[in-house]
Amino acid sequence: MLSILFLVMGIKFLNQYYTSCTFISTAFILSFMQFALRVNWIGKLWRIYPILLIPFFIVNGILTGTGLEEPVVWYNDSRNLGIRLLSIPIEDVVYGFEMILLTIFFYAFYVKKLKPVSRISV
Repeated sequence: MLSILFLVMGIKFLNQYYTSCTFISTAFILSFMQFALRVNWIGKLWRIYPILLIPFFIVNGILTGTGLEEPVVWYNDSRNLGIRLLSIPIEDVVYGFEMILLTIFFYAFYVKKLKPVSRISV
């Protein structure tokens, strides 16, 4: 359901580049992992992601100007929805989820590919 929502949002807001790229890519990656690769840990990621948002909001909040006179990173609201959580564009929350999703996927993929090293007796 969320993949469909992200895809619809990405298509609806094609003229906001950051929004469309973030939502469409997240929709495709999430759908591909869920239905083509059938990874079984995405439900666990949904449960842990709110905890991961705590340091995300601290760091991203500082970068986007929470508590500062001038932001370190400035977002052009004509390229996104203009909806912000504190000073953070809502797209960053989705993009952060996509980054964590891909990081865990590649970690799990490469851990499965590693073969145990046999001990060598001297």
